[in-house]
Amino acid sequence: MKISHLYIYPIKSLAPVALQEAEIWQLGLKGDREMMLVDTNGKFITQRTRPELTRFEVFLKGPTVVVKDKISEQTLEIEFEDFNNHLETVQIWDDEVNQVLLNAKASFWFSEVLSEKMFLVKMNYNYNRTISQKHITEYSNFTSFADSLPILLCTSASFKEVEKDFGTFDWLRFRPNIIVENDLGFEEDSWDVIEISNLVLQNKKCCARCNLINLDPQTAVLDKTFLGKLSKYRTVNHKVNFGIQIVPQSGGHVKIGDRVQVKSFKDALV
Repeated sequence: MKISHLYIYPIKSLAPVALQEAEIWQLGLKGDREMMLVDTNGKFITQRTRPELTRFEVFLKGPTVVVKDKISEQTLEIEFEDFNNHLETVQIWDDEVNQVLLNAKASFWFSEVLSEKMFLVKMNYNYNRTISQKHITEYSNFTSFADSLPILLCTSASFKEVEKDFGTFDWLRFRPNIIVENDLGFEEDSWDVIEISNLVLQNKKCCARCNLINLDPQTAVLDKTFLGKLSKYRTVNHKVNFGIQIVPQSGGHVKIGDRVQVKSFKDALV
């Protein structure tokens, strides 16, 4: 087995950036979901309620994150030194994250384009967002602005199993960080400790899916049947699972083509 794709999502719920190689640290892939949009109450904004976020493309230009609006063709260059203000608290699900960094210029740009006041914030690593005690490793007990744990891993064989019933679809509906090329669908559910290159990762839980996978990430076309069809054979304890959520046990670099080895297994959850 080997890594076939690597993705980061520099701004939560915006488009991914495909990478040839990535650094993995306590919070997951470096540069992944370190920024997000929040409303005037400090609550996180995602495609679940604002599918129009699919109108933005995201690129990297060195250390600069570039956002392009596909409709107006306006672009925004986000420099990290422009995060020079603070918001006291923002909310992502049940977590409150304190003293996040605020980019006033980018906040104004997004507010103008989307006709709604909002703020672009970045994690302040002096105020980390912790994960639950049962999911921590000796190396990491933090996560980014990801929905839950630091890294989402999916496999090519599992996508192909779903495509047997669904037909071809954009795998980015599932917003993976790492896609592993393999032969057996859903075998990742049973993986425990995984070794890639010089680092070790641990599967902490399956990824429970929500209605976001109903949304085509390129067109914003909504297919309300997508999650329902998946639920017919991927439901456990009232959760529709696809992919696994990973917490690093060590840090290092990974790249496309790296060999993936499963060092230990646990009981399959599905």
